[in-house]
Amino acid sequence: AYNLFLLAQHQVKKRTKTDLESAIPNYELALELDPNYAPAHAGIGLAWYLLTASNQTFGTLPLEESLARATPHIEKALQLDDELPEALGVMGLTLDAMQRFEEAVPYYEKALALNPSLTDVRNWYSSSLASLGREDESLAQMEAAYEMDPLSVLTLNNYTNELMLRRQFDAVGPVLDRLTQI
Repeated sequence: AYNLFLLAQHQVKKRTKTDLESAIPNYELALELDPNYAPAHAGIGLAWYLLTASNQTFGTLPLEESLARATPHIEKALQLDDELPEALGVMGLTLDAMQRFEEAVPYYEKALALNPSLTDVRNWYSSSLASLGREDESLAQMEAAYEMDPLSVLTLNNYTNELMLRRQFDAVGPVLDRLTQI
């Protein structure tokens, strides 16, 4: 189950529609071997969410359909382990998708308290904070994500956008340089 989970995680990290679609059967196989494997439930929930059709995701599914497929897995992951940081982060992400930003924030905060190195969660949290008008906190989360994983394409793209919106053009150059090197 663990090796299938790792393969699926690798596919999700690539953030392409094809890879996300390939990850789902690997998560499903992992869950056939261990139905109570909370990280696999959280992972498949994220994969289904990322298959939503939007400018921030990678698929073609309507939001309602992707959430209908994702949410039961995320809830199961949290039922199995209510302190699984990845599941908490994905729950926050799905709440963000429904524009329930205030509700999402505690999930992100708990996830990061349990595992401060989750840069994807920092990216999502940053976006939620920005949606709530908490711009300085949003930038601080993005900077922390960048410092922790300066090779994350997700972080580099989001940090570049954040710096551009803030008109911090001197700071964006090195980030763009790093992005083009990956």
